[in-house]
This record gives sequence, structure tokens and C-alpha cells, in this order.
Amino acid sequence: SVVAVDAKEGMAQSAAASVVLQLEAEARARREGQGFAMRAAELRANASALSRRMEQKALAAGAKAAKAKARELVDAMLQVEAEAERAEVEAATLRARVKAEVREAGDLMSVAGDGLKVVGHSVAVTPSEALKV
Repeated sequence: SVVAVDAKEGMAQSAAASVVLQLEAEARARREGQGFAMRAAELRANASALSRRMEQKALAAGAKAAKAKARELVDAMLQVEAEAERAEVEAATLRARVKAEVREAGDLMSVAGDGLKVVGHSVAVTPSEALKV
């Protein structure tokens, strides 16, 4: 019967149209999935590049801070060395002054002893005994 054939043909066309719609939907979903995968790959690449840049900036900042601290330590060391040198010069000056004063005291004691001998007193005083007074 023609009606039955037409009905079968209609069902076949309907089934074919349904399959076409499903294939189109699947193709659309596949394209969207590929687009998402490409976008995800792009975002991963951007994140990796950003991570590398941030790491380089952190390393540069660390190196800059280390250089500044090293300069600070060298400056402090140079200052301590300069102070030590000034202290050494001052100590040498004081030693020379004390030595000269001891020599002068000895000379004065000798003159005083000679003066006492002249006056008639026989007093023997050494410079070290005179310093004990």
C-alpha cells in the first residue's frame, strides 16, 4: 500500500533528519571542545610565561637586595678599619708622649739630684724612685 510506503518513507526521512541533527550537534560540540582546548592551551602558555617573568623579577629583586646589603657591609667594614687605624695612630702618639714625659722626668730628677749634691746633701734618688712619690 502506498500509504504504508509513504509512512515508512516519512519515518525514514524523520529518522535521517534526526541523525543529521545529532551529527550536526556532535560536530558543533566537537568544534566547541576544540576551541576550549585551544583556549586552555593558550591560557596555560600565558600562565607559564607570567610565572617565568615573575620568577625572573623575584631573582632580580633578590640580587639587588643582596648587592645593597653587601655594599652596606663593606661600608661598615671600611668604617671599622678606619676607626681602628685612627685608634692605632692615637695609641702610638700616646706611647711617644709617655716615653718623652718619662725621659723628661728622668732628666729633671737628674738635675734635681745634681742640685742637691751641690747644696751639700748627698741624696741619691733614681728616676724610678722619684716616680714612686
